[in-house]
Amino acid sequence: MPSDSEKRNDKFFILLCGIKHSGKSSCGKALAAMLGAAFADSDEEIETLYRREYGAEKTCRDIFREKGEAFFKDLECRAAALISERRPVVAAAGGGLCDNPPAVSIYKAAGAFFVFLDEPQTRLYERIVKSGVPPFLESGDPEAAFGRLYERRRRLYRETADATLEAAENGEPVCRRTERLADLLKKSRNGGTS
Repeated sequence: MPSDSEKRNDKFFILLCGIKHSGKSSCGKALAAMLGAAFADSDEEIETLYRREYGAEKTCRDIFREKGEAFFKDLECRAAALISERRPVVAAAGGGLCDNPPAVSIYKAAGAFFVFLDEPQTRLYERIVKSGVPPFLESGDPEAAFGRLYERRRRLYRETADATLEAAENGEPVCRRTERLADLLKKSRNGGTS
């Protein structure tokens, strides 16, 4: 958690990262409110950039599907640069951030404190498919494809993160998870273990 001096100087930048549907936006909004900081959502920034430049409303899912991965990653980098200009801020990264090293570098260069929100594979898969299979899982066996993706991204996020918030065994309300996140940030800033 940012210290009192950091709050007064409005310098802190906390970036929540994790696999799709790990709770980055819900926890991020609650944490930002708790800390008196702005909240930024990378997906919303990407959609806003697209709307401004192309005059059309598209979701991140549609942008990725229609314009391709390289186009999407470029927008993600530009969104990262815009978010990185804000202070104090709690931001939620897109689920595929770890697959976009230039965007990760933009956040790291801006001094973002990366917190990985870890969640079990089965819980995430159930959440993801409720709204339909996303383009990055459109294969003959989306569950197996997600399993491979989960293992790789989880490893990358653990390598990139400054701290990891472990999942509660049976899930938990956003308010409780946000309290645990605030405690984790405080311990991390004080040199404690997560």
